[in-house]
Amino acid sequence: MTIASTSPPPIPDLTDWFSTTMLVEAVSWSTLGYILVAVGLIATLLSSHRYLLVYLLAGMAYWLLVEGLQFVISHAIAISSWHSYLAALAITWFIPSLFLVYRYGMRRPSADTPTKPRWSTVWQRKSAADRDNYIEHTPIYNNYKPRFDN
Repeated sequence: MTIASTSPPPIPDLTDWFSTTMLVEAVSWSTLGYILVAVGLIATLLSSHRYLLVYLLAGMAYWLLVEGLQFVISHAIAISSWHSYLAALAITWFIPSLFLVYRYGMRRPSADTPTKPRWSTVWQRKSAADRDNYIEHTPIYNNYKPRFDN
């Protein structure tokens, strides 16, 4: 009975670190991407700009809604994936656009509604006695020019 001897696997050459096989065996590109995303999220969380993570989460929630609508549309109607994405995006844009049209229609003045005067004209129409009651505080800068003569 003979035992077949096998040689140990060859030791990789470390000078060829960026070869394709070595890189795929060590760390894949997607793993590197996940690590960079994790580092970016942690850096944003620890910085003073952590409010930006809310926008990130809102965008993820919006895209999750689009994906859900795309799935429902593509399985309810026999259309391609591309067309179901367009339909899902159209649906998600239609509701906010209706709201904006509704709000714009409510704010537009009609022909018989008087318009509000601008602040500059209101200030010009104030009497001299009203303007004399205005108190100007001590300025904190050097090139100060008072608005009123006291």
